[in-house]
Amino acid sequence: MNAPIIDPLQGDFPEVIEEYLEHGIMKCIAFNRRGTLLAAGCADGTCIIWDFETRGIAKELQDKDCNAAITSVCWSKYGHRILVSASDKSLILWDVLSGEKIARTTLEQTVLQARLHPGSSTPSLCLACPFSSAPMIVDIISGTTTVLPVLISEAGNGIAPNARSKTPDGSTTYSPSTACFNKFGDLVYTGNSKGEILIIDHEKVQVRALVPVSSGSIIRNIVFSRNGQYLLTNTNDRMIRIYENLLPMKDAHKVLDELHETLDEADEVEKLKAAGTKCLSLVQEFQDSINRIQWKAPCFSGDGEWVISGSASRGEHKIYIWDRAGHLVKILEGPKEALMDLAWHPVHPLIVSVSLTGLVYIWAKDYTENWSAFAPDFKELEENEEYVEREDEFDLMPETEKVKESDVNEDDPVDILNVEKDSAFSDSDMSQEELCFLPAIPCPEVPEQQEKCVGSSSKLPDGNQSESPLSVEAGQNGHAANNASSPLEAMENSVAGETEGTRLKRRRRPSEKGLELQAEKTKKPSKTMKPSAFATQYIVGDDSGWNTEVDYYAWLEGKTFYVGDVLVFSYVKTDHNVAMVDASGYNNCNADSNYGLYDTGYDTFTLTTPGDVYFICTKAGSLCTRGWSSNLLICFLFGFSSRCRAVFSYVKGDHNVAMVDVAGCNNCNADSNYGVYDTGYDVFTLTAPGDVYFICTYHCDYADQKLKVTVQPSP
Repeated sequence: MNAPIIDPLQGDFPEVIEEYLEHGIMKCIAFNRRGTLLAAGCADGTCIIWDFETRGIAKELQDKDCNAAITSVCWSKYGHRILVSASDKSLILWDVLSGEKIARTTLEQTVLQARLHPGSSTPSLCLACPFSSAPMIVDIISGTTTVLPVLISEAGNGIAPNARSKTPDGSTTYSPSTACFNKFGDLVYTGNSKGEILIIDHEKVQVRALVPVSSGSIIRNIVFSRNGQYLLTNTNDRMIRIYENLLPMKDAHKVLDELHETLDEADEVEKLKAAGTKCLSLVQEFQDSINRIQWKAPCFSGDGEWVISGSASRGEHKIYIWDRAGHLVKILEGPKEALMDLAWHPVHPLIVSVSLTGLVYIWAKDYTENWSAFAPDFKELEENEEYVEREDEFDLMPETEKVKESDVNEDDPVDILNVEKDSAFSDSDMSQEELCFLPAIPCPEVPEQQEKCVGSSSKLPDGNQSESPLSVEAGQNGHAANNASSPLEAMENSVAGETEGTRLKRRRRPSEKGLELQAEKTKKPSKTMKPSAFATQYIVGDDSGWNTEVDYYAWLEGKTFYVGDVLVFSYVKTDHNVAMVDASGYNNCNADSNYGLYDTGYDTFTLTTPGDVYFICTKAGSLCTRGWSSNLLICFLFGFSSRCRAVFSYVKGDHNVAMVDVAGCNNCNADSNYGVYDTGYDVFTLTAPGDVYFICTYHCDYADQKLKVTVQPSP
């Protein structure tokens, strides 16, 4: 895209999905300073660098000691280094051009976000925000760490203790916090769980100013604009706030030192708040007052004129765009996949988003042809017109034709090495040459290996901008209405089933025969071999059929099922259906893993192999209601009458489960808990209708890890 010929009358924000990038399962993204390279962290521990001009892979960085999912990627200022954090608690610093690992260090906690110091051309310092501890400054070369304060001390000395909370076993954990450098890295802006922005001199490890957020809600994200003039916060009250930075771009810490000398407040906390009023000024607030959406990955546009954020709701890929005055100008709707990460191109009106399935979508403007911009006398025709030629239109008059002489010296060599300086970049200091492009390595075409392309960039078909290229095709004859597996399972299966570097395959809906073969692998009642001539047909629920009024545990008693037997599900077509799921889907009342969804009103299943098979109904108005955040799935279990089980499976030590009341759920407060469990596999039997609330005491505040289960009475 050529910036000088962009129509200035069109809005400088994207409108449609132009294409998508595909390589494994990408989790997070980051542009270099000029937007010519895009780094993407993958679930297998690799960092892919895309050439954003050609949309091809320019470099692949992988440490043999790291095969855990990448949580964040960050470029150095001039693009020569890149920092990668992974879920195995490691930080790796890479040399981009050579592809060599400069240093690797391991922390005590998984790093959610890591940012290189912006003031150095070859930085070794970074700001790390662990998932369950206070932010810290890390020297990646030496491995030394300096923990930053996240709360103001009671003594009022400006050196704050770390935020801690008690766990059920009496140990201490940190309240998660977010942080970022200012433009030149002399100050760190930290957001804490009390809704305060702390401005910290990280060299002195001292709080220099405090800015309270009006709501006092937990601060989830802090982001500076590229020019450093504006700061953005995303808080737990579902509101994005924009602040104007009142400090100078350079030597801001010196200005704060001088400011402290002029303040005469007796109380140190009030002195810090007074200093905060000289540092940040609230400009605008953004929220969705109707849907009350929680925001994810908010950021500024490259020029700071636009603010974007993704919806944190599961199952939707929506991007909201506001101007800085607070007006919502556009909502971009993508495929029905959760949004994981988001980035605006530093120069062009392009947005790049990462979906739950690991695809990277590129959003661009929907340009309309404007030929009059190149030929002012060009006239556009709405319909065919007969053209009448002028009498002298094509007459040759060589005596009047004058060739305008060019001032360009054709003998001068053409400069193809130097890059023209772009005024769109805010930085004026260029102490080091930027790394804008990587040398391309041609990949020979091997016909028999076309299906194992290491990465691809694909155009989306016209008229179907919102569909995912990984969407499973619909079943036939009304069957198999849901996906064959959840997006998470699809990713796990893809990674496990393919070799390194192979692309993520499109998952297709199996045929009806395939569905039968899949379904016959498992069966809830035990089965033994039996000749087909003696096969028995069972109507599930007998005369009552498949509905919520039958005790299927009682119905199963005394029955022995054999291979060749037939299960018949008879029900009112509009009231129920039958979904065949795996054990996890049965235990969790979750239809994402279904092998087929049937709704004819009379469905039969032939048992051809020994094993277990599981069925649930996904229609609303049944016994078990399972909710997670804003999503709700209502179903009832085969072999289930008046009891519902909630099963929590997690990594022991990283999470736990606390049963709380409604106030504890809304406020992420475990004081009202009825029990805290941390076995890694906790099962709760819900015996009475009503609402039950669960939270994780480690991550409820920061990651909104909470669950509401509604058990409905039998109709």
